Amino acid sequence: MARGGRGMSATGATPNDALNPHGSAWVGANAGAGKTYILVSRLVRLMLDGVAPEKLLCLTYTRAAAAEMQSRLFDLLAEWALLDDAALQAAIVERLGSTADEKTLHAARVLFARALETPGGLRVQTIHGFCESLLKRFPLEAGLSPHFDLMDEQEAQNLQSAIIADLLLGTHSAARTEAMAVLTRALAENDVIALGRQILAQRDAFDSARARENLRILAQAMQLDKGRQADGTLPDPTTVLHQAGQKFLATAKAAMAWYEGGTANDQKQAARLQKWLDAYAKTGAAGAETAWVHLRSVFYTEQGGARQTLYNAPLALKNPELAAAMDSAAEDMARLDEQVKALNNYRLTAALYDFAEALLSLYAAEKNRRAVLDYYDLVAMTDRMLSAQGAAQWVLFKIDNGLEHILVDEAQDTSPAQWRVIKALADAFFDDAGLLGRDGAARTLFAVGDEKQSIFSFQGADPRGFARQGDYFEDVVNAIGGQFARVPMNHSWRSAPQILQAVDLLFTDNAMRQGVTAGAEPMHHIAQRGKAIGHVEIWPAFETPRADDDMAAWQIPEIAEAGGRQKLAHHIAEKIDALLGDPTQNITAGDILVLVRKRDAFVPELSRALKRRQINVAGADRMVLLQQLAVADMLVALDIALNPSDDMAVAIFLRSPLGGLDEDALFSLAHGRKSTLFDALCAAAEKTDNEKLKAAHERLAWLLRQCDFLSPYELLAQFLGAEGGHKLLSARLGPEIDDPLSELLRLALAYEATHAASLQGFVHWLRQGSQDIKRDMEARSGAVRIMTVHGAKGLEAPIVFLPDTCRAVGGSGAEERMQFAETPDGETVPLWRASQALRDSYNAAQVEAARQTALQEEKRLLYVAMTRARDRLYIGGWLPKGRTQAPADSWYAMLSENVDSAAQQALAAGEQPLQKADDEIDALPVNLPDAPHWMRAAPHEKPDGYGFFGNKIFSPSGLADRGDGVAGRGLNDETLRAAAARGRVVHKLLEILPRYESAQRHDAAKAYLTHHLGPDIDHLLHQIMALLNDAELAPLFSDAALAEAPIGGFLTRHDGTKLALSGQIDRHVETNEAVLLVDFKTGTPPEATNGGAYLPQMAAYRALMQAALQNDKPVKCALIWTQNGRIDRLDEAALEATLADILGGTRPLENQ
Repeated sequence: MARGGRGMSATGATPNDALNPHGSAWVGANAGAGKTYILVSRLVRLMLDGVAPEKLLCLTYTRAAAAEMQSRLFDLLAEWALLDDAALQAAIVERLGSTADEKTLHAARVLFARALETPGGLRVQTIHGFCESLLKRFPLEAGLSPHFDLMDEQEAQNLQSAIIADLLLGTHSAARTEAMAVLTRALAENDVIALGRQILAQRDAFDSARARENLRILAQAMQLDKGRQADGTLPDPTTVLHQAGQKFLATAKAAMAWYEGGTANDQKQAARLQKWLDAYAKTGAAGAETAWVHLRSVFYTEQGGARQTLYNAPLALKNPELAAAMDSAAEDMARLDEQVKALNNYRLTAALYDFAEALLSLYAAEKNRRAVLDYYDLVAMTDRMLSAQGAAQWVLFKIDNGLEHILVDEAQDTSPAQWRVIKALADAFFDDAGLLGRDGAARTLFAVGDEKQSIFSFQGADPRGFARQGDYFEDVVNAIGGQFARVPMNHSWRSAPQILQAVDLLFTDNAMRQGVTAGAEPMHHIAQRGKAIGHVEIWPAFETPRADDDMAAWQIPEIAEAGGRQKLAHHIAEKIDALLGDPTQNITAGDILVLVRKRDAFVPELSRALKRRQINVAGADRMVLLQQLAVADMLVALDIALNPSDDMAVAIFLRSPLGGLDEDALFSLAHGRKSTLFDALCAAAEKTDNEKLKAAHERLAWLLRQCDFLSPYELLAQFLGAEGGHKLLSARLGPEIDDPLSELLRLALAYEATHAASLQGFVHWLRQGSQDIKRDMEARSGAVRIMTVHGAKGLEAPIVFLPDTCRAVGGSGAEERMQFAETPDGETVPLWRASQALRDSYNAAQVEAARQTALQEEKRLLYVAMTRARDRLYIGGWLPKGRTQAPADSWYAMLSENVDSAAQQALAAGEQPLQKADDEIDALPVNLPDAPHWMRAAPHEKPDGYGFFGNKIFSPSGLADRGDGVAGRGLNDETLRAAAARGRVVHKLLEILPRYESAQRHDAAKAYLTHHLGPDIDHLLHQIMALLNDAELAPLFSDAALAEAPIGGFLTRHDGTKLALSGQIDRHVETNEAVLLVDFKTGTPPEATNGGAYLPQMAAYRALMQAALQNDKPVKCALIWTQNGRIDRLDEAALEATLADILGGTRPLENQ
């Protein structure tokens, strides 16, 4: 139905219309117009109208936005709860534009309590969070396991990598093997992996049911249908080339002598023809593609263009018929070249589809087997559940009963799949039965967004979707006589007039606005801060000189002339230094935001330039974990623990902050050595007086001693803590290491939760993924922020620098091998993206269409970047090497073309002292009372700031005396290795046997031992059965016993410090008489049976258990040696004495 039928679509609506609780609204808000403000206001207006908070659903784009919205809402409601009648009346009028009677005032005061007491809390969620909650609520309806888990990014990437590797290396059907062969002939292994990840990121585009139809549509678009063979298949390129070669063969032979009688250029043509004739005769039909390279060179240049002249004019006069034949052949070759390119690209597209089908089906099957989902699945599975027949109606009925109003934030960044979920929820609002909700009140949908700020197409956002969905919902609301308002918000509360004038000037031209705004109306921003004086500067772009070919080979590049990037970095640093150094400017480092297009070499260049001037710089807003220096240094240290003979790893460690050696010391150690670098380090550590070298050796020796006994997390935590690794890294790299090292520790815990705690396994697992860390950069922390424009979405700063403006469009996507073509019915289908020289006309047209789409997004990205600035905007750039002008499609060229020099002078209104925002001024302390005396008192002296010994958590097993015996790494003797393996088998057997009935244990144990150790197991089997039948230990192998039981707590040392302990007990049980603790040991049993080196460990376990018990039962400890089944019952007096040594400080713990 056309818009404007029975409904009440508001035209010329004002922001107050967006707060109408009885009507739906579609709000288009300029940057800085107050989207969060209007959303919070509508939430409050709905609750004041009597809507229960639990009946509201507000969907946001990020968790940070959801948290910010909840924070603002609760702050507002808390403030209203304390106001008197007059003040509350004024606040409601100002905020909501409506008066309030006594009943409304009372309702406003209790909103805070109502919101706090909402069952399950207010539903202000990301779309992914909401979808996850739906799937948890209706797992069976979604076809999921009721206990499904959500994989983190690292786990998902490892699973994806394993499946792609299997497709590359595994055995498959003939058709799939051929498809993979087609791809691997065109791509290197790393490129296939990258293509697989792109397929997984765009999996919505691949529907196996439509694959055949999509390929038919593409063949038609590529003009291949007319060449189909009798069986309906397309010909092979080799066949087409062979047939064309046969047709041209006679002309080529005749032209040979003709060309040889011409000029030097003609003779080169003869040589090219001869190469083709030789290759064609040698390879025949099978080698037609190889021979084609030579034939193509006759008609095309090395650059790919058609040759302007095939022969010289005098030669043509000698034989006009042959000249005409060559001209005709050139036309044939142009058609042949197009056909061959199209056939090859079609074949690669078909292989791409086959690869995608295999990858997605295997990935889905493996996720189903593990009962896990990845982040993408949350929306996809919810969409599928709500779109399906049958169960979907039940789910929607259950949801619909608890939902009356939906609010959508940042609607311009909502993907089609997310819109389908929202439509499935909201459509029930707008049928004849669903219009009215609570007490006959209308149910509504509210969306706020800005098509000009749609910059997340790589995450599926559709900039046209905001207007398209608005049209759809306006139609359905009008169809049932509901109220619908389209509300423009053109006022900006953020930016000064000069900033907004620069934006409007930039987008004055219709062509410049194409893809930024949907309508033809000029862009217009109204500055709410009309009296503010802004400042916009566009600096000349810095040129990058060509490399000096005369530079000596040994000349250090850093001392050569600086390039444009380095010049701009230093210029910005000098400008910031001058601003901060002028007290009249009222500027702090936290007021400054530098926005870049991507995190390339400019970011560290600028960071270094700022740090040289002692200017604080915040860390990156997003970082790739494995690219962080601190993490790379830690992984090198772990590599050495696994393989000390890796000389490169040892050298990197020694030069890192963890090693601390300089180049000269490393050279002295490495030069002339007779064995590995680690051996040289060990030998030098015994003889040298170099404390740094000794300390580096001791740190590596500690890793080598402990890596077999500690889990990856414990190893990392102790090395960074007690062993001083964090201190060393922080001293050189600064506090920026904290986030990546915290993430490294988190991943170690995540790995141990799902895998055996193997160091080698952890390192391999970690390197299989590409974990990103996103840091919250919203709060100004007294440091200059350097961020990408995407990362800064939703943020603002008084002063913004845009340095990265001379980059051409499309550079970042050149390596991608998948693109999308739009079919006549509006569907998008995947298509192979060929390299430039191999594109047929259709492929080239799609690449150009994608470039235009990317150009439109770049313009929206520039809009977002400029509108982050409150008061000042500084725009600069550096030119590519050898260029004197910025690329025509770069930001710099756009600005130069649309903001002329006269306008630039007007926009540079002067660098007035910075005026802080109202909320910052209000936050300043005024007439504060005197601080209490304890704030000025000196802190009590403590031996440790945290009150914990060593500021770390010890593992009880780490308290054991390692010594240099079998328990360490010295298992070089084959006998000892066999003994250790034997012990591990028995250890595992003791975990398994308690699951069997007593009568079955002997046979089960015999079968297990025979399988793993061979037939000679009678003595060991006898020992194990004696162990299981021991009357005192029998409860340990009953159903009441716990295996691998975690235990932790604190022990207070005699000096008052706390010793934090965390570990796990191999087996323990509480009987009526006592608590039994047993630890299995796989090493070679010592002669002594008193516990020896393991007394400290068992004493710690015993003390923790005694502290946890609610009774006075004795705690008895024992060791079981799995190599021979021997039981060592530990003496309680010896355990007490050992504990006293630990608590009294006579046992050194620092080096454990």
